[in-house]
Amino acid sequence: MLPWLRNMKIDQGTVDLEALRILSPDTVDPEAVIILSPDAVDDLLSKELLQLSLNDRNAIVEEVHGVLTLAPDETPQFLEEALLRLSKELDNIPNHSPSKAAYLKSQKLPQTYVNSNDFRLRFLRCDLFNAKMAATRMLVFLDLASDLFGADLLQRPVRITDLSRDGEKLCRDGYVQVLPYRDRAGRPIIAWVGNFAMQGGTDRDRLRVILYICYALTEDIENQRKGYVKITFIGSNSLAGTPTLSGVKLFFKFNEANPLRKSAIHFCIPDKAVHHWLRSMYAQLHFSYRGRFKFHVGGETDLLYTLKSYGIPVELIPVTGTGNIKSVYWKEWMRRRHHIEMTRETGAQTSIIECPRSNDIIFRKGKSMTCHPGNAMYQNIIESKIEVHFSASQVEKFEISKEIIDIILQKKGRFLQWDSSGYWTELKDPCQIHRKVANSVRHFKRKSIDVQNRQTHQSSTSIFQHQDGKRRKCLLGCSP
Repeated sequence: MLPWLRNMKIDQGTVDLEALRILSPDTVDPEAVIILSPDAVDDLLSKELLQLSLNDRNAIVEEVHGVLTLAPDETPQFLEEALLRLSKELDNIPNHSPSKAAYLKSQKLPQTYVNSNDFRLRFLRCDLFNAKMAATRMLVFLDLASDLFGADLLQRPVRITDLSRDGEKLCRDGYVQVLPYRDRAGRPIIAWVGNFAMQGGTDRDRLRVILYICYALTEDIENQRKGYVKITFIGSNSLAGTPTLSGVKLFFKFNEANPLRKSAIHFCIPDKAVHHWLRSMYAQLHFSYRGRFKFHVGGETDLLYTLKSYGIPVELIPVTGTGNIKSVYWKEWMRRRHHIEMTRETGAQTSIIECPRSNDIIFRKGKSMTCHPGNAMYQNIIESKIEVHFSASQVEKFEISKEIIDIILQKKGRFLQWDSSGYWTELKDPCQIHRKVANSVRHFKRKSIDVQNRQTHQSSTSIFQHQDGKRRKCLLGCSP
């Protein structure tokens, strides 16, 4: 290690650069972990992208911006062939390999979820159906999960109750949260906010929380295909603590095991020396994600505007300007997870919907749902029909509402309603759905008429001209 970097003082703490050494020499040269200037970080990221072909580079940039997804089209035959390739890759890995120990142990159990298609497809979709990479990721996941949670994780999926008492408290504190709605492209958003070091708990507690959250999100196929957006929004908070060697090792193992693909990473920091050091460290250590990294530096307002340009509902970022964590939505999410998992243990089916999909239409009393991509699409569909609706008869208006419903169903969207207990449920009654849609059309129509009236309304201030003059004279006359 470069001697002049050891125990380098940066603002609020001593940086233990021993903790930045990576697990093996074929990943990153430890000597390369140095403090880079902001311009050098930008050059590093640009160089990473320029090493790709033009098509690959454009595809990654467009996916980061939410324009498209790299997930391939799926057919039953395509999935069957992919699962067969994965099985062959698993067999090709030598049994004496340390990473295969947990997998081999699972094969000796009388009951395991490891062999299910549902479980294996999560890893295939994460690596865009590269069977060799998916096999390696699956083995590392089983090894890490059994190490963190115990051998039970070879028989069944991880549950929120598997978190330790400290881990569940850490989760409830909300330093890492899933936002209640998706971004413009329909991807779930995981936000890491507030104190970056996450006060309380150990490195293993923190990793249990993150691994549980990511695995819970893979229960939705749309999440598996599109991946998720990660936002690190440090704000003006100081950094508590420094990275440890064990923490860095666990962090890299998690990246190798994570069953959910990172499609975009936004790192938002204030323009301070200590945060620029953090930016430099992340740019160098996240070597496999550099093409998807977006660093944003500036004040809170500037950062929010920048994130909004990527289709992220910034009003939902759970941190205030003073650095306080907002946890109302997050605690609702945790309660939903408890209920869903308890219901599954009994073998019953649950009607609870954790997070609306991008083509779902959601109704919630007293709330504006325009931040949800499905409702934005819904408004556009209504707007395309509103001119015809103005001159339509009652029968024709009924048909217009039916056309809107058919368009949503063709897109495999659902009509969801918020339950006062704190979760979404699907509307099944066709008459109830039709009433909701008809009300939406009428509401949009009233808003259109109001806008037209405001635009055509003429007003003049000429009648106040002389009164203004008299008032000024009166004031002047009263002056001493």
